[in-house]
Amino acid sequence: MIMEKLKTAVVGYGGMGGYHIDRLASSEKFDVVGIYDIDPERGKVAAEKGLKVYSSREEIVQDGVRAVIVAVPNDVHAEYVTYFASNGVGVLCEKPVMMSSNELEKVAKTVRGKGVFAINQNRRFDNDFLTVKKIIADDTLCGVYRIESRVVGGNGIPGGWRKLKEHGGGMMLDWGVHLIDQALLMTDSKIKSVYCTYSYATGYKVDDAFNLELTFDNGLEYNIVVETNTFIPMPRWRVYGYGGTAEITTWDLKGKIVKPKPLGDAAPAGMVAGNGFTKTMAYKLSSETETLALPEITPNPSGIYDNFYDAIVNGAPVLVTESQALRVMRVMEAAAKAADSGKVVKTSL
Repeated sequence: MIMEKLKTAVVGYGGMGGYHIDRLASSEKFDVVGIYDIDPERGKVAAEKGLKVYSSREEIVQDGVRAVIVAVPNDVHAEYVTYFASNGVGVLCEKPVMMSSNELEKVAKTVRGKGVFAINQNRRFDNDFLTVKKIIADDTLCGVYRIESRVVGGNGIPGGWRKLKEHGGGMMLDWGVHLIDQALLMTDSKIKSVYCTYSYATGYKVDDAFNLELTFDNGLEYNIVVETNTFIPMPRWRVYGYGGTAEITTWDLKGKIVKPKPLGDAAPAGMVAGNGFTKTMAYKLSSETETLALPEITPNPSGIYDNFYDAIVNGAPVLVTESQALRVMRVMEAAAKAADSGKVVKTSL
């Protein structure tokens, strides 16, 4: 059976637009024929690569394009999603899908029942995230009470519009979307409180870092840290369980699971700490623990694209639902409220 290949265009030929084109270059499902970008220089680059350069969004529809990937600045997502979906073209929109939950509700209502409206919260397929999910699902740590999720680097906020508040710049609207989405998929419980602080250390009006604390009704504490001005790597994940600790240090899944062995009647070993002695804070000896390898998982890195295709061709439901995207937006809005007030925000998200 020959698979129908969808005629596809990318709207916004910047870093993410180019990334999508490269990812789909050998796809059996999408035929990326061209781009649309308001910057003529980006059009010249696309033409040199053999891509058709559309002069308007109207031309894309008139050309019979079936799918578009929207990779423009965040503040104009609504405009392009509404136009293309209302004209029956399937849309895969970059995150954050909109600038606010109210904007998302308005757009979703407008395009409902028209073209497919999908959202590229693609880090649901990251192998590190899925590894942590499996550790929890398998109850390897005998129950989990705290999760720390960190993404850190030393290169500051990316260039261009991502440094501008009016265009939706900043790390919360960049990495925060993905990491909050992962948090909400980690447990079925609702969030009862949100606390957050933002950093502006690099001198821009948008956040270059943030520290977000989520507390769920089931007692799970979830800490998300994003930092762009640190020069010492930190673990990507640390998971605390009642019967062990798991750590993933790098994106390529270096890490381990450490579980305590029963001590019986033996007292825990102590250690000299600074100018004193402690047993409570002493590290476990190797003889007191067992170290396990991280579980192996097989993610589908093309999962978002596959679902987008299936939604257009076969009418399948989109993977990232409207309610899920709204929940992420509302958590970010609660975080902003907490940061502005310096207080914990009570919620039932």
